[in-house]
Amino acid sequence: MNRVSSIGVIFVVLLLLFGPSGISGQSRPARDPRKLFEAGEAALHAGKLDEAERAFRQVLAINPGVAGAYANLGVIDMRRKQWPRALEMLHKAEKLAPDVAGIRLNIGLAYFRQNDFVRAIRPFESVVQQSPDSYQASYLLGLCYFFNDRWTDAIGTLRAPRASSSARPDSCRPSGRT
Repeated sequence: MNRVSSIGVIFVVLLLLFGPSGISGQSRPARDPRKLFEAGEAALHAGKLDEAERAFRQVLAINPGVAGAYANLGVIDMRRKQWPRALEMLHKAEKLAPDVAGIRLNIGLAYFRQNDFVRAIRPFESVVQQSPDSYQASYLLGLCYFFNDRWTDAIGTLRAPRASSSARPDSCRPSGRT
């Protein structure tokens, strides 16, 4: 057995802690948040949820004000059916980007998928108000009204998107995506 000097051990520990660039005083180059975000989106679209989550969390570590990273983390949690975490992430995204209808649509979907139709109404209403041509939001809002015995609202809401459904008969078919 060879003895290792304490200076050698200290050097190895420092090398492990700081890496070769840390000892010289230079920090490792930070990863580009845009590239990380794009990698996260690609992983999300490919169904690689763990990889996508890591990328979006790295983006937030660099810049905690990226609404899209929170929104995508919410989508990941929705796909995992982790509703409280999904809503937490989506509400953070909504605070950072209150004018993005897609975030509110996903908030409504998270409530809808938990059968909390009362809470789903407000986000769906706001999406329909901002984007009246949103077939998905209109349809889901109509269902929420129906499940809450708001018959007149349900009829009016469900009747409106019906006219546009003839142009897009499969637009309400589940796509498997959130």
